[in-house]
Amino acid sequence: MWVTERRLTRMIRNHPRLRELTELELRAQRLDLQLMSIWFSVGSALFMAGATMSIVGRGPADATFAIGAVCFTTAAFIQWRSAVSHLPRWRAANPGKHRAWANPDWLSAVVQFVGTLEFNVMTIRGLSIAVTNTSAYNHGVWRPDVLGSALFLISSLIALHPINGALRHALVRGRSKAIVYLNLAGSVFFGVSAVGALGMGGGVRNTAINNVGTLVGGACFLAASLLLWPSGSTGSAPPTAAAADDHSASPAA
Repeated sequence: MWVTERRLTRMIRNHPRLRELTELELRAQRLDLQLMSIWFSVGSALFMAGATMSIVGRGPADATFAIGAVCFTTAAFIQWRSAVSHLPRWRAANPGKHRAWANPDWLSAVVQFVGTLEFNVMTIRGLSIAVTNTSAYNHGVWRPDVLGSALFLISSLIALHPINGALRHALVRGRSKAIVYLNLAGSVFFGVSAVGALGMGGGVRNTAINNVGTLVGGACFLAASLLLWPSGSTGSAPPTAAAADDHSASPAA
């Protein structure tokens, strides 16, 4: 059974060494949150811009998507690195559990990171493969798009676990629940966009569903990214104690 947020909070309070580690991590956590907020925000804005260009039929939409995907991957890598740094505290609160994949904080970050890599494949191939080349587009663009969207959704669902809020985001007090559900909504809309990209009869069409799904999904991710920006000072309460105040999960993105 995964450790509960309340149990982890109690473990931190009862072990001076764990409290010391938590205080030392606050500065690093603040920097990670700031970088994730910036990169996720820029990536989301670029996906929204690309979707808008596709709707109006003007502008370098494919190149905009490609740059946005790289921004997503950069932010996801920072989130994965942050999750790795949390593993020692999680293992201290879970004696006998040593595999990283058993930690939902780490697992959510890894799944999200792989999903962003799929979006990189999709957007880069989209620069060179014509939409009218149905077979090549299905294999090179649409399939990575669907897989990336599915991985984003899985990551968002894993992030609902309350341990993520305890380990990650004390510095977004009271906002964790909004962040996680905005990310979940964004993942759903990206999935709708991927399904909308496949036209009737196996052909690929730049449909309204495809573009609107990307636009709305990007807006959800942008809102969640802006809420990620940390508040308070680095000398505030330990992350788990602060996160326990709102009993919520932290985001996947």
